[in-house]
Amino acid sequence: MYDVVIIGAGSSGALAAIASGRLGLKTRLIEKGSRIGGVPINTLMGSFANLYFDDSGRVNASKIVGELIERIIKKGGTVFNSMEELMNVNDFYQITIPYQPEVYESVLTDMLIESKVDIL
Repeated sequence: MYDVVIIGAGSSGALAAIASGRLGLKTRLIEKGSRIGGVPINTLMGSFANLYFDDSGRVNASKIVGELIERIIKKGGTVFNSMEELMNVNDFYQITIPYQPEVYESVLTDMLIESKVDIL
């Protein structure tokens, strides 16, 4: 018996499962495909564009999304060397965050395991 069942392990589903698991809820994440991460992984998208910035150019990332980006940076999965470097980019309207899809998937998977999410 689970407290929360999430269908779809795309970015939103995986992050929702991480949040649920961190709240101490028994969580199951169900994915029909073979990979965690959804579109960024399955299409080898390779960059996030303007996903983490509000209209004034400030970083607008939840704690979990901010942690995800920091972990990708620490694993060398992007061109940025630190979150501070990313946040100091002058033109926020043009910024993309390039990343290696394999690192993105690895970080998401690590975070799910750490959050004790049951992945099916």
